[in-house]
Amino acid sequence: MRKIILTFLLLLPIFVMNIEAKTFKENDVIEEKKDEKVQGWSIEDGKTYYVDEIGHRVIGIKKINNEYYYFENDGSLCCTQKWKYIDNQWYLVKANGMLKIGWYHNEEGWHYFNSEGQMLTGWQEIDGNTYLFTDKGVITTGWRNQNGWRYFNEQGHMYLGWKYVSGEKYYFNYRGYITIGINEIGNELYYFNEQGHLNKQEKWRKINGEWYFIKSDGRLKIGWYHNEEGWHYFNSEGQMLTGWQEINGNTYLFTDKGIITTGWRNQNGWRYFNEQGHMFLGWREISGEKYYFNKDGYITTGFMSIDSKIYYFNEQGHMMIGNVYINGENYYFYEDGHMAKNEWVIKDKKSLYYDENGILIKNKKIIIQGIEYNFDENGYITSWVFGKDGEVYYYNQGVKLTGWQSLGGQKYYFNSLGQRIGNGNVKKVIDISEFDGIIDWIKVVEQGDIDHVIVRIGFGDVREDYQLQRNIQKLKQYKIPFSLYLYSYAENNDEAIAEANFVVKILDKYNIDRNTKIYYDIEKPTYLDGRDIKIKPSQYKKIIPTFMNILNKHGFKNCAVYTYTSYLYNKDSGFGGDSDLIKLVEWIAQYNSDHVYYAGKDLKETDFKGWQYSEYEYIPGFLNNVDVSIFFN
Repeated sequence: MRKIILTFLLLLPIFVMNIEAKTFKENDVIEEKKDEKVQGWSIEDGKTYYVDEIGHRVIGIKKINNEYYYFENDGSLCCTQKWKYIDNQWYLVKANGMLKIGWYHNEEGWHYFNSEGQMLTGWQEIDGNTYLFTDKGVITTGWRNQNGWRYFNEQGHMYLGWKYVSGEKYYFNYRGYITIGINEIGNELYYFNEQGHLNKQEKWRKINGEWYFIKSDGRLKIGWYHNEEGWHYFNSEGQMLTGWQEINGNTYLFTDKGIITTGWRNQNGWRYFNEQGHMFLGWREISGEKYYFNKDGYITTGFMSIDSKIYYFNEQGHMMIGNVYINGENYYFYEDGHMAKNEWVIKDKKSLYYDENGILIKNKKIIIQGIEYNFDENGYITSWVFGKDGEVYYYNQGVKLTGWQSLGGQKYYFNSLGQRIGNGNVKKVIDISEFDGIIDWIKVVEQGDIDHVIVRIGFGDVREDYQLQRNIQKLKQYKIPFSLYLYSYAENNDEAIAEANFVVKILDKYNIDRNTKIYYDIEKPTYLDGRDIKIKPSQYKKIIPTFMNILNKHGFKNCAVYTYTSYLYNKDSGFGGDSDLIKLVEWIAQYNSDHVYYAGKDLKETDFKGWQYSEYEYIPGFLNNVDVSIFFN
């Protein structure tokens, strides 16, 4: 047995030998048997060996305890650093016999050895980075053209995504190639020149026949862009639009230079584009004129049916309104432009009728809704028109007459609807009292419209009207026919007798002619103390005859009753519809804005001799409005 001091172990860093299940340390002694081969490490004649499980010394590459070692052909562990080419693979054996794993740098550059010690070449992925190793296993750095340009940094990492190289910005795709031309990156379009440089300045570029505008950050302009030429639009691919385009529901016309059209444009017909370049459709107003643009954007001229109504547009496309003369015929168009047809048009109080074609009816008689009308050469209705329900109208040059009128030497009254009230030769009558103040009778006479005046005597049997004496004096002076009335407060026979005697006394006082009409004014009485007195029909059937009989006895036989319509039928306080009482009424009051009589119960205004239709009519000579009646006989 030889004892060998293992001082040479210091030359094998990190190397551990297991001989006979022991770990050797410095100054340990190894005993070997010449004739026995035990698996594990052994040293003979200063060389280190490894015996495998079948007792053979290992030659070549051997993985021992997760480490790779290289043994020479004689089985000895390699003890000098060297390159070894084994089975088409290069390895780097270190001085301790172990294979190099991982990165290694020499004068050629950086190499990489995988977990089995093999030197890598070609494309490799290491720790998330892509490398390109030469055939000699050296990493590639800098630019490399291989069917396109790639870039590898000093560490050999192949660039991906956005990177700066020598002050220029590039985008390297998923294969590491630089991007050239237009590319979509992260939902944005960018432009790179032929060297792959991202564009740095705003510029126009024409690519494959299409114009693009590139911004200073390299992105392509999308959407609207304005310059000194006007507005341009770039679609989602960055291409500048020309010609007809639909954008967000609006129609545009772009020039060959991509500029929107504005204002009027004649292209086989006139169209209009507003300041935003929108082509007008439908109803539009331009410079105070109204137009209608059809579905193709052209202005409409002539007659046009729009939403079931007829309109007319002149040669310039202006919508016409009012009276329009077209091809020898008169038409009428309302303020909104639609044509009148089968209807009346009242303009300046003149009634005109337009037929089913919208043409003004002239020089003919026609029946409209059952009523015959006669139209003159101007389209005006002439003379009388008789309605289906008995109403009568009068037109003077197409104007429906209202109010008081003198026709053919007779006096007529037409209400605000133009309906004649009564027949001809009616009388305009006013009733007056102290509430009308001091009347300027000269103005009343000059006005010449008043046919008769009914003067208040007084009220109840209390006192006479303060203006009675003056009013009677002036009426006689100016020879104006008049009648008189008493406002009654009588609640029973005794009070009716007192009122009658009071009236007779006043009439005699002013020497009133016995043929003068005397009206007994029967209304629901009003009292200053607020008393609510209700007089029933049965009481009035005594009060009224009593009053009239006393006047008759004194020669005043021309007596009648005045009241208002609602009082005729009020059973709680009034006449209660009693026919005997109603027969005594000759003068009736009823007011409404149209001056139409609605008495009900089959009564009409002409069933009475007089109808007080207003209490608010202006008469010259009066300070306030006056009660006015129409008398039929």
